[in-house]
Amino acid sequence: MRFIYCSYLLFLIVLAGCVGSSSPVEVRITPDAYQVGDIESPFATPVVDEVVRIKPKQVLILACPQTRPTKII
Repeated sequence: MRFIYCSYLLFLIVLAGCVGSSSPVEVRITPDAYQVGDIESPFATPVVDEVVRIKPKQVLILACPQTRPTKII
């Protein structure tokens, strides 16, 4: 009986850990900066690194309508 109780408790702990981080990470793109959380940079690389470090299930990208795509040469 004690084995069933311990396995049930372990199941609840694992379930709580999996469900806890379901909110999407917001990435804001403005004409002059990229921002996620407290990190703001004129380049996308630090923001991408932070999103990869967090490992979210969903990423919400918010872009300003005036933001034009960058030209890649």
